[in-house]
Amino acid sequence: MINISALASRITNNTKFKNALSREPGYYVRKNKVYYCGSLASPTFDLVAGADVRSFQTLQNNFSKLPSIRQYAIDEKFVYYKGKTIPGADPSSFVVLGYAWGKDCNHIYTAYKIVSNDPDHFVKIDRHLSKDSKCIYYADRVISYDAPHFQLLAKVDGLTYFKDRHSIFVNGIRVKEPDVRSFEPLRHGYSRDGDHVYLMGPASFKIMEGADPESFQVINQYYSLDQNHVYWRGARLIDCEPSTYEALNC
Repeated sequence: MINISALASRITNNTKFKNALSREPGYYVRKNKVYYCGSLASPTFDLVAGADVRSFQTLQNNFSKLPSIRQYAIDEKFVYYKGKTIPGADPSSFVVLGYAWGKDCNHIYTAYKIVSNDPDHFVKIDRHLSKDSKCIYYADRVISYDAPHFQLLAKVDGLTYFKDRHSIFVNGIRVKEPDVRSFEPLRHGYSRDGDHVYLMGPASFKIMEGADPESFQVINQYYSLDQNHVYWRGARLIDCEPSTYEALNC
């Protein structure tokens, strides 16, 4: 590791390294060696071990207009992410897909981790979700092994609902309780199937015990009712008559 203050006193006329202190983070070459600077807020230049200067190049990042996004690079033997080699990655076929995402002819990667072994069928679904021919991924983890039947149900009030043949997914989280065939997303985090009413809270997806799914209605983000009871965010209100109940200032 090279200390930036010591380096500054020894900068030469090398055009790839001149004015390094005023440039963005990324890769730099000096005296036939490659260095990576991760942040100019706390700048150090780390030697990229084993890098071949003659064939070394940073990869295009067409997904971003920011010149500072220079994390991936290749030489004739290796692929690098933030100055370290990605084991097994093929430099001849490697391309950048997005922030910390890349692929070669064999795999999809995020940083140094292999995510998928099916790069030919790998596509993004939305900001966090992606899929290949077999699996659904939320970021870099598999959430479903039933990609052919994975489908969007609804996007409601900040929640995104998907399903496959076996489960419901809310914002990428698998919830096993609902019946997939009869599941219906409602407003403000509520949903129902043929047997139960559900409420998605800050850290949980729970059954509203005793709620009647057939007659259940969402009034607003706080209040709901069925033919028997009135509820405040899933909690039953005592002595409230649902047939005459009216929420004010909805």
